[in-house]
Amino acid sequence: NPRRDKNEASIVLALKQLHCQVERINPVDLMVLTPDSRVLLFEIKTPESKKRLTKTQQRLIASGWPIYIISNIDQAVALIQKER
Repeated sequence: NPRRDKNEASIVLALKQLHCQVERINPVDLMVLTPDSRVLLFEIKTPESKKRLTKTQQRLIASGWPIYIISNIDQAVALIQKER
């Protein structure tokens, strides 16, 4: 069971309020299914975390996986709305 960032619960709640389905997965934090059936991958970081990524996350991003690194609700909401 991976350690979760302290800001993850509030972000998950905000996504669910936007009618998204949210799954906690590895090697990123969240897989989000939007109401219009898009899938987004979120890696959540706290501002204090210095946005450190694992080697696997770095490899996935370098390979072209669309992993969004976010740290707050506003960023999550903006990505949901932007991708529409």
